[in-house]
Amino acid sequence: MTKSTLPDQSRILEAEQRIRTQLGETPLLNVPDLDAATGQPLGLKCESLQRTGSFKARGALNWLLTANGDELKAGLVTVSAGNHAIALAWAAAMQNVPLTVVMPEGSSP
Repeated sequence: MTKSTLPDQSRILEAEQRIRTQLGETPLLNVPDLDAATGQPLGLKCESLQRTGSFKARGALNWLLTANGDELKAGLVTVSAGNHAIALAWAAAMQNVPLTVVMPEGSSP
């Protein structure tokens, strides 16, 4: 049997503490019509209200804050034309880490 790579609650709480000061808290909206349609409570977490427009800022920032100097000294490279590139660019700028973003041809500006 392989060991699970999913974080446990303590690791999630540690990450939350690391990133809390640099990210805004987003609302959780209750939508009665969706509750009725699904037959159970369903909340909408409005991560689109983050500065980068998505939840991906959380993971990008957490990774940068836990990376060691060797992982960051040459800078970072990502291949993305979407939310990941935006989130990593924001997080890298916050930490003064050089980043190169490679975007596929035809990507939306």
